[in-house]
Amino acid sequence: MAKYNLYKILPEKRFELIEKLRAEGVEMAKKVEADGCVLEFLYSRDPDGSDIWWVKTYRDFLDGIESPKNISYCAAFFIYNDDFCYAVALGRTYMQIKNYCDPDFGINMACRIAADRVKIKNSKFFKSRRNRVTSSYQLGNRIEFDSGESLDFIRAATIDPTVWGTEANFGTAVQFSMNLAPDQLPLFCKKIEEVLAQPLRMELPKVVAVRDAMKLKYLDAKLVQTLGSEEHSKVVLVANENCQYSFYVQGAYGNLSEKCALDKKSLQNFFNLQNINLIEQINDIKVRVYDPEGHERSKSLKALIDFSDSEERTALIDGKWYRYNPSFVNSLRREADSIPAQKGASNDAKDIDDFVASFASSGFTDCRKAIARIDSKYRVNKLDLYKDGTLYFVKFGAIEAPNYAIDQAIHAAKYLQANHGQLDLEGQPLEVEKICLWLVDRDGAISGKISQIGSLNFLMKVADFKHSVLSAGFRPRIMIS
Repeated sequence: MAKYNLYKILPEKRFELIEKLRAEGVEMAKKVEADGCVLEFLYSRDPDGSDIWWVKTYRDFLDGIESPKNISYCAAFFIYNDDFCYAVALGRTYMQIKNYCDPDFGINMACRIAADRVKIKNSKFFKSRRNRVTSSYQLGNRIEFDSGESLDFIRAATIDPTVWGTEANFGTAVQFSMNLAPDQLPLFCKKIEEVLAQPLRMELPKVVAVRDAMKLKYLDAKLVQTLGSEEHSKVVLVANENCQYSFYVQGAYGNLSEKCALDKKSLQNFFNLQNINLIEQINDIKVRVYDPEGHERSKSLKALIDFSDSEERTALIDGKWYRYNPSFVNSLRREADSIPAQKGASNDAKDIDDFVASFASSGFTDCRKAIARIDSKYRVNKLDLYKDGTLYFVKFGAIEAPNYAIDQAIHAAKYLQANHGQLDLEGQPLEVEKICLWLVDRDGAISGKISQIGSLNFLMKVADFKHSVLSAGFRPRIMIS
């Protein structure tokens, strides 16, 4: 039974990929045509040997013997025509091939031909308190996903073993194990093309880091262009209203600006004062953050920007560019909309202090000053309101940037979970059943479902909020005023 580690190559990149392989000493061996496709086999005729770790240790016992080397051959097999291009990686050629392939191919195939019971699942988590990378043995269980989970790899049975083999590995590539000769791969690849054109059988969320230097430069330029255009509202600065900020250029800390709010006007003033060419220097701009407890830290400007491009299916996550598939967004939208949400009373308060005070006079308990610190680890100093078993965390301002309120709600849930659900207010225990994120929507951004907000970071934070509150044994809620 043959194993084929099959990559889908971007057609316009095939010539460049072959040149890269030739530069690595991989040469053409044979080229034939079969079933309307061209088959090319390239392999390393004379590979360089690699050093062996134990040779240096035992050098004294190799008198008169030339130092041995490990010789490792590699190859690549291409199947292509005018419509598609696939490559089988044999040995270390995968290191070059993976840079020229469609990174969504493996998961796109899994969405169509994998059974919904898997053996192994490797995932990453975004905007989550969980480990960033996890591997799990599913033992044939039905595949399930948590909030913010991005699938990297699964090993699963296929829906039709006669066509795809009994099981396959789905990642960036797909590893098939089948009784199939290499010259039969053209018809197999045509079958793959047919399947990729069919609707999904199931949705599998995936996010991949953008690594191509030219693509990164293009995305940075698009961010800068949007920031300076009439669509600048799509670029949201993720600011904490309780913090102060200053700006500087990396390597020029002496040019630190005065402390100010993190807003577009302050940033533009800094750019003008320092004569910054933002297209060239976007990755050099740093932000110094001063929190209410007197701590300071520096972050890149891009790490404090919420921006996504639905056309490119790309987004900034923690200052780095990622490309996401529709299934990832759909899963986050379902998570957000699964949280019970209701409309709160209208209010004309100009800031959060007025907002909290107005509701404190109508049956809610104002907790902003009563609880400044719960213990040295959890500072729930933004527990804003309490009423009838519900803790309320108010987000006042840009609806896309609720990070601080959500973080405080999550900290409260963690504290309650560790403290067996006990929380005191002025010496009196509070009965807690629900934890509510209260969004003050001044711009009318939410007229229907929570998921209609176009911020990927917002949806990830809300999904993380839901997961943390449920894990702590409470019921998550969202209020919109």
